[in-house]
Amino acid sequence: MKSKTSYERGVWAEFIALVYFLLRGFWPVALRFKTKVGEIDLICRKGDLFLFVEVKARTSISEGLFALRKRQESRLVRAAEAFLASRSLPLDSKMRFDLFVITPRFQIEHVSNIMMM
Repeated sequence: MKSKTSYERGVWAEFIALVYFLLRGFWPVALRFKTKVGEIDLICRKGDLFLFVEVKARTSISEGLFALRKRQESRLVRAAEAFLASRSLPLDSKMRFDLFVITPRFQIEHVSNIMMM
């Protein structure tokens, strides 16, 4: 089980990501959306685009950029499909998957389209 400090860092990082995307015109739809197949840290919407964000709080940007594995990408896609189904939205809805990395010194890296859908 993850330590409380790890959990707190994750919550802090997700809050910063939420503010980051709000300032870019995205509206939050769900935080920490959990399904049997996986979890999505942040789901936002801008027009007809659904943005599914994986948030990583790491000691360095490079560590965060390499923290997303293929298996996790697959779970992210399945969780996104479960989210759409739970809202009775078509599975061919416009989707984008992004990675948001933040360090304790507030260095931020946002990578759009980590998976082409």
